[in-house]
Amino acid sequence: MKPGSKSKKNAPGGWNWKKIVIVVFCIAFAALMVVSSLGFGWLESLKEVKAGDTIMLSYTVRDAQGSPVITTNQMLYNQTIEKGNVAFLAAPLKVVTNATTIKEIFPLEVFMRTIAGYQPLFYALFGPEYNSITGGIAGLRQGETKQISLQGEENFSQMMTVEEFEQIGGNYSQAVVGKQMLIGFSMDPEAEAGNTTSPQSTVSRVARINAKTDGGIILDYGLDVVEVTVVEVNPR
Repeated sequence: MKPGSKSKKNAPGGWNWKKIVIVVFCIAFAALMVVSSLGFGWLESLKEVKAGDTIMLSYTVRDAQGSPVITTNQMLYNQTIEKGNVAFLAAPLKVVTNATTIKEIFPLEVFMRTIAGYQPLFYALFGPEYNSITGGIAGLRQGETKQISLQGEENFSQMMTVEEFEQIGGNYSQAVVGKQMLIGFSMDPEAEAGNTTSPQSTVSRVARINAKTDGGIILDYGLDVVEVTVVEVNPR
C-alpha cells in the first residue's frame, strides 16, 4: 500500500451497497407477490360508497324503546326473543345507494322463530324508511358502521276504539301498556276494499301499546334507528 493511500472498507458486518439494494429489491418483490395473490378486490374496501353502487348491508332496526325489531345478528336476535320481545331475523340486505322507491310500503323479507322452525313473512318497511337507508349509506367504506334515523315527519301513533282494536286481533281486556303485537298492512288497498285481500298482499309490522283508556288503545308502530354495516360493495 502506498503511503497516503486509503483502503476501501465494506459496511459493518460485511454489507455493501450492492447487497443492500438486492435485499431491498427482494423484499419489495415478495410484497408485490403477496398483493397480487390477493387480487385487487381489497381496493374496494378503500373506496367510499357512492350513488349507484350496489351494497350488501348487515343491519339492526330498533324501535323507540331501543329494542331490536329486525336484525341480521343471530346472537342479538336470540337475546331479544329470550327477553320476551317480538323480533325478526333477516338476511343481509342488498340495496343501491341513493336509489329511492315511490311505493308506500317496501316488503322486507324476514324470519320468525316458531315451534315448527323459522317461518318467512314480510315486514312493512315504509317507503320513506327505505329511502333513508339507501340515502344514508353514501360515503361509508366496506366494514364501516353507521346509525341512520328512521324517524320521519309522519306520526306513527294511532288511537283505536275498543272495537277497532279487537277487529285487528287485539284483546282489550288483556292489553297492557308496553306490550308488543303484530299488525297488518295491505299492499293492495283496492283488493282490501273488495274484501279479496290475500295473505300474500298483507305485510306485518310490530306495534307497541302506548296507552290504554276506557275509550280504547293508542298504538305506536314507528321505528327509531337502523344500525347498518357495509359488508360488501358491488358484490359479484
